[in-house]
Amino acid sequence: MWDYTTSVVGASIQAADLLCRGEADVAINWGGGRHHARKAEAAGYCYSNDCVIAILYLQASHRHGRAREGRREGGVQRNRSSLP
Repeated sequence: MWDYTTSVVGASIQAADLLCRGEADVAINWGGGRHHARKAEAAGYCYSNDCVIAILYLQASHRHGRAREGRREGGVQRNRSSLP
């Protein structure tokens, strides 16, 4: 169960990171988002809420300056990040 949960959450964080670094315009974790987990507790068969964790990652990146003001490339707004 631990391996599955960390895979799903890790994939959602990786998708968020790709967006922050401007390596993707759209990032989807097709294996995520199937949960009943709540903010402070597990529910049903779910131990984590990967969507919320990815959103918190994006917010933290923005707050700490890792997500940069986007620049135009070929008419597409892209975010830049200082993450390695």
